[in-house]
Amino acid sequence: MYITKKALNELTPDEYRACHYLNLRGEGMMLYSLIKNRQSSRSIAIMAWDDNKLLGWALLSPHGADANWYSSVHQKRKSRYVAQFYVRVPCRGKGVGAALMREVNKLDATPTVIPHDRDSADFFASYRVVTDRTRRGLVDGAKRRKKVKLTMT
Repeated sequence: MYITKKALNELTPDEYRACHYLNLRGEGMMLYSLIKNRQSSRSIAIMAWDDNKLLGWALLSPHGADANWYSSVHQKRKSRYVAQFYVRVPCRGKGVGAALMREVNKLDATPTVIPHDRDSADFFASYRVVTDRTRRGLVDGAKRRKKVKLTMT
């Protein structure tokens, strides 16, 4: 696996299609953010590849760059970017998301994230992240479950 990082407006047509295609079947607003910010030099795509196959990717948008997401004053104070992630289902739990997060953390130590479900909240619970009020409970719950699991072992 190798990682590439580019401004959205520098993606090749093949890279853009690969990111777009992955998100056609995913939940959330990442696809809309990709389309809306396609020409942005401030939004960044971080992609995990195996040969020519995109395993997963993260989209970083500066706060306020994407009208799909409202960033609170707290989020803007704590983080530089709104980070969205997508990893192919068969690749989950195999280090792809962790590799993407390591690259994200090089640009933003505490990114704002948007967990959509318990699985994504469980992933984000291992990292320093900021969420909005409506999703904070998902990540806090995942952190509590993780702590209980650690104390039981």
